[in-house]
Amino acid sequence: MIVVPFAMNVGASFTRWTGVGTPRWTGLDNYTRLFADETFWASFRHNVLLIVAMAIVPTIIGLVLAAALFDYIGKRFGARTASALRAAYYLPQVLPVAVAGVVWGWMLHPPTAR
Repeated sequence: MIVVPFAMNVGASFTRWTGVGTPRWTGLDNYTRLFADETFWASFRHNVLLIVAMAIVPTIIGLVLAAALFDYIGKRFGARTASALRAAYYLPQVLPVAVAGVVWGWMLHPPTAR
């Protein structure tokens, strides 16, 4: 499921092929052009920034908030306050998915009229 398509993709990267017809072997020419292309490097930088902004930063913020709720607020204000704050932080992330599920359920299985 992963290895064969990956190997086929790597093999195709050494050819010139439009998806139709016979592939023509080009060797490392594609990679030479790729690494010299300024658009590639700009898009590569943008992808790295997206990974940092969408994966690394939220993970760090979540870990800091979890540690603060568990270590500081939970010990200072009590477990009930920490639980309420955890719910206030977590519900806005979970609620839209639950609402979308209910709405899709209504659309796909509408109640019958009596």
